[in-house]
Amino acid sequence: MTATAFVHLVQLFRGTGAVLRFSGAPNECPACGRQGEPRRLVAHSTSPDDEMVEFAFQCPRAPCRRLFVGEYGRAAGGAYQPLAVAAPSFGTEAAGHASPWQVGGWRPGA
Repeated sequence: MTATAFVHLVQLFRGTGAVLRFSGAPNECPACGRQGEPRRLVAHSTSPDDEMVEFAFQCPRAPCRRLFVGEYGRAAGGAYQPLAVAAPSFGTEAAGHASPWQVGGWRPGA
């Protein structure tokens, strides 16, 4: 994570919005492994007390542009500190699950 703090609009658990302070954003894409400042997309609280926030980012590199999620927890000073970052996996290799296209699920244009 980078040390550059930033503020961003967050949808709180009960649906209202608030501008919260984050201690930094990931400086490496977990999908492609390359460094760069990600696009900050959307953030929302995942706990009723708003102690945990998930933040969606996008890789800035044109060959990748994958989405990934950072998990943040509120620290004593009120800013949200990074806890983890991960990129979702889709398809047959994703955690041993079959692709939805292989099991009659959603299909583009269907």
